[in-house]
Amino acid sequence: MSLAKKIAFGTFANWASRLVSILFALLLIPVLFRRLDQEEVGVWMLLGQLWAILAVLDLGLTATLTRRIALAKGKCGAEVDCHISEGPQREIANLVESGRRLYRYLAIGSFLASTIPGYFLIGRLELNTVEFSTAWAAWVVLCASYCMGLWTSVWTCMLQGMGFVGWNAVLTSAIISLTLVVQIIVVFAGGGLIGLAITAASGALLQRFVFVRFARARVPALFEAKGDWDPLTVRSMVAPALLSWVTGVGFTVTMHTDQLFIAHLGQTADIPPYRAAYLIMMNLTLLAAAIAGSSAVFVSQLWQAGELEKLRNVVKHSLRLSLIIMTCGGACVLALGPTLFDLWLGPGNFVGYPILIIFLITLTMEVQSHAFSTCSRATEDEVFLFCALAAAAIKVCLAFVLGVHYGLLGIALSTMIAQLLTSNWYMVYRAKHRLALSISRHVSDVVIPVLIVFATTGGVVYSVKVMLESAPLWISVGSGIMSAGLVMVVALWFLALDQKQRMTILDKIRSFNLAHGIRF
Repeated sequence: MSLAKKIAFGTFANWASRLVSILFALLLIPVLFRRLDQEEVGVWMLLGQLWAILAVLDLGLTATLTRRIALAKGKCGAEVDCHISEGPQREIANLVESGRRLYRYLAIGSFLASTIPGYFLIGRLELNTVEFSTAWAAWVVLCASYCMGLWTSVWTCMLQGMGFVGWNAVLTSAIISLTLVVQIIVVFAGGGLIGLAITAASGALLQRFVFVRFARARVPALFEAKGDWDPLTVRSMVAPALLSWVTGVGFTVTMHTDQLFIAHLGQTADIPPYRAAYLIMMNLTLLAAAIAGSSAVFVSQLWQAGELEKLRNVVKHSLRLSLIIMTCGGACVLALGPTLFDLWLGPGNFVGYPILIIFLITLTMEVQSHAFSTCSRATEDEVFLFCALAAAAIKVCLAFVLGVHYGLLGIALSTMIAQLLTSNWYMVYRAKHRLALSISRHVSDVVIPVLIVFATTGGVVYSVKVMLESAPLWISVGSGIMSAGLVMVVALWFLALDQKQRMTILDKIRSFNLAHGIRF
């Protein structure tokens, strides 16, 4: 399979798999709103937010190990299916074995580092209908779930680093989707917080089992090579891993701590509508960011092979795809407004346009800076530590001040301002110099077309909403979403695909029609 086809398959598989997982996650939220009381939903969402923060406990090892495996494979050339000689194969085997041991220690340490502080944090919550013991037990199970996932990470790193991005995404999505379906069943059965947490832990165990079996089947040579613990390699990964980790800590503090500030203000009951609005925008962000994440390992391999022109084309392609997906989705959510949330969560759960607009601006800028920084960091350019820490410091200071004076709006503003002052511009600036990119061409080739797509999507969806104002909510919302999807498909067809790719798709469609006797 050629590099272009491998990237296309990985991108599509990653995006489609992420979409399926997001749809199930969005389906779980209204079930929680309707089957649990408001405080119980708020506690679960707070625990989920804390669980997401645990991602920093891998100490930057995941990004660094994946990149090192990809760089080692790139020594054999830029072709995806190139033969891996004995030297790089031994290097990769040693990386995998060293990573396996490191993750084992990290899993144990992470459990202790998360359960103990969580005890005191949960103890400070003002709870009325949820018992402390229930919330604490659910948190312990979630910590165990995270640590089991961390234990599995070495196989994820190996598969991604070797170029199995698509299959990695498909397997992960399948397990997450299954877990979410079981969680929905558990909620209907009255399982509550502890039942939700146990289901998450069971999903983590299943993921480890599936990934080990898949890795053995796909890359048996690495298992046969029986790599060794390599102290020199481990020491060489310490600096970039720690830089990546501190950068991740700064990002997490900036982007994933709003619920903590809301709880600090004693407004736990306000978390569900705020978190729901943030989640719908964040899921769009994750869907868009999956594009850049799919390309990272190939950027590493192209950088190692010296194929810089191909690398820059990959970056441009990733940016167009990511931003079109984000802006089409964001414009649809804005245009539908309360109608969408009334159907999704029930009346009275719309957080308001000001906060929703702030979320859209913040996360759209995040998609752009993430795409640039991911490709730059794929070349082991870990230089975003100070801007991430600066953003975190600004966020914390502003959240305390603006949160007291403006409530939820102030907390949302604190995140947007912190990112605009730091990461949103510096990550673009750094990637420009690292990868020799042209900002003027980025504006003309990416930014302006994306803004036109955003305006078009918003106008089309709003028009559909007005025309169907008297129709049932599900018809109005469904028609709006379908309209946004149609605009997105057209935009991707003309802006994200080149002439050769469009002709290839059309040829495949014609061949399929001829083979099945379909005529138009």
